[in-house]
Amino acid sequence: MGEYPRGFPAECERHALEVRRDMSLEPADRLDPRALAAHLAIPIHSLEEFETACPKSVAQLREVDRGCFSAMTLFIGARRLIIFNPAHAAGRQANSIAHELAHVLLEHPPASIRDDTGQREWSGEREREADLMAATLLVPRAGILPVMYRVGGNIGLAADHFGVSRQLMTWRFKKTGAERQMQRAARKPVRD
Repeated sequence: MGEYPRGFPAECERHALEVRRDMSLEPADRLDPRALAAHLAIPIHSLEEFETACPKSVAQLREVDRGCFSAMTLFIGARRLIIFNPAHAAGRQANSIAHELAHVLLEHPPASIRDDTGQREWSGEREREADLMAATLLVPRAGILPVMYRVGGNIGLAADHFGVSRQLMTWRFKKTGAERQMQRAARKPVRD
């Protein structure tokens, strides 16, 4: 079996376009994950909002070990709440929030933070699925080529357009086959 279950990437593309249609967005439009959260009625809070209640923990996550926490979803009964790390770059914040929303859209069941032995609970399969769904929501395949042609093939400008990191934009451009498609189109002779 490949990196994802058979048909899962195509399912993500369909689902992402559906979500965008519900939000009146075209494939080449920027999707603001905060707007998607509001659309799904899921409140989002910055880690710094908890500074008064837990100053040492917030300082640890924002300053000492910035890379260890991007975002998380808390379940309170049937309600959800997303907390994100504002110390990260805007593109990473967008992806982190979209990743948490992807878990919701994919209907992944909530998991405990720690198991009985105190180790972090983590499902590699669910995390990979949420990674792909988040990336697809932010940069759907159907939007890549129109944007890349508009920005003259500049990955950085395309990343800025979608509000994502260069790394995520490069990954989507290559992984979806859009790069090969654009290269083939550039080699075709122009006909009258």
